Amino acid sequence: MFPYAIQFGMSNYDFWYNEPSLYWAYQVAYQDKAKRDLEIMNYNAWLCGLYNYNAFSVVEANVNRRETDELQSYVNKPFDFSDKDNNVDDKKEKKNMLEIRMKALLSKSKSILGKKKEG
Repeated sequence: MFPYAIQFGMSNYDFWYNEPSLYWAYQVAYQDKAKRDLEIMNYNAWLCGLYNYNAFSVVEANVNRRETDELQSYVNKPFDFSDKDNNVDDKKEKKNMLEIRMKALLSKSKSILGKKKEG
């Protein structure tokens, strides 16, 4: 049990001279921290996917655009996930992101429908 106690962050003195219930408290705290760390890693992986999705959406929208459509560009700053939606630039940015996604989906669906008509 002592090697686990060290892994949990418990000192030598606490393990040998304090109440046994302290061991279990350290164990629960260690497991809670490990769970939080996994949640943070999962969130970071999701966020990385979101940025990749945005990048691929911009590329696809630019590749499949008409000559009259504007070139789309990647976001200038990181996404802000706070509750502040009062900034006008953020609203424009969100609108641009939505337009990029919609254009990409529209072009993809047109290409799929075009292939079905030909086939």
